[in-house]
Amino acid sequence: MNHCESLFNNDQFGLREKGLFAIFYINNKKSLTLAEIFRVSKEPLEQIKESLSILIGSGLIKKENNCFKVKEQQRKKREPLKNLISRDELEDMYNLKMLSTFEIATRLNHNPESVRRLMEKYGIKRRTDSKGSKEFFKRNDRNVNEEFFIKKTPDLQYIIGLLLTDGYIGKARTVQNPDGTIKKVGNDKIGIELTDKDVIEWLAQKIEYKNKIYERKRADHLKTTYTIQFANNNVLKVLNEYGMVECKSNILMVEDHLDRHMIRGIFEGDGSITKDSAGRYVVTFGSGSKNFIISLKDTIEKAIGGTTKLGCKKNAKGNVYYYFSICRQDNVKKFGEFIYKGNVFGMQRKKKMFQELGCDIGNKKEEE
Repeated sequence: MNHCESLFNNDQFGLREKGLFAIFYINNKKSLTLAEIFRVSKEPLEQIKESLSILIGSGLIKKENNCFKVKEQQRKKREPLKNLISRDELEDMYNLKMLSTFEIATRLNHNPESVRRLMEKYGIKRRTDSKGSKEFFKRNDRNVNEEFFIKKTPDLQYIIGLLLTDGYIGKARTVQNPDGTIKKVGNDKIGIELTDKDVIEWLAQKIEYKNKIYERKRADHLKTTYTIQFANNNVLKVLNEYGMVECKSNILMVEDHLDRHMIRGIFEGDGSITKDSAGRYVVTFGSGSKNFIISLKDTIEKAIGGTTKLGCKKNAKGNVYYYFSICRQDNVKKFGEFIYKGNVFGMQRKKKMFQELGCDIGNKKEEE
């Protein structure tokens, strides 16, 4: 089998790639160009033509009006929506449970337009867009326990530290009114995405998160990430006081709030502990906010002693980045004991490295 035939039989190439190959060929692309595009060895043009003929013969690609077209995959026929839900059931979901047509469609594995058509057939009156949005976000406002974010506790301080570093604010959608003014639709969303499932599950349990924990495989690395996301204006106001806004990296304001629990969250969100070639442990913090990193550095030095040097460099995006490292092993050990004292909750993979170093973090959980 030549390289071109191998290309078409390789499962890593989908219909789109195979279709593009055919289009490139009919447009007289040279074999070298094709080889570069698809990262295969260069083959004579006749062999490429032969592979294309095989593909056409299989019916995967057809030729129409001197153009090659990819044959569409046959879709599985879904059960008609009217067979899945009765009028009473649909009215109950829409008017009593106040679900949106999108949410109903998701539950029934259909599309929202099918739900809307069936509602029209059943004579179920739909809500206006503005009323529908209000109901949706009113429900979403109840998907965490607001009371948790009101009283300052060690757990809240830790979670805020995590959110300030690894969390994000997703801006609500906006639409333009006929008069040219901009109207906001819905609420801003608060979210955090981590590869550490233990932290996400603990966080979700603490704030009484009622939505789904989203799991996905990131394209840029092999690890699976876990995400929670919710909309709550009252919680957002609390986080705004700490400087957590959209594009927050350069404007964090935590100087008056820093304690060891928040530092634990900041460390587990953006800090790192690594082992160098000599087997020594190194703790590093970094941020785009100079004021924030200086406050963090001063607070840690005051707690564990010693001094560290503030560094500055540009990250991969060309933005200025400030950092400092704790390198002395006795200070690294003191830092671990400082943030994990009382055996408080922590990211398992980072906490474990301090335990390997011999940090005495105790057994009894500390509440203060």
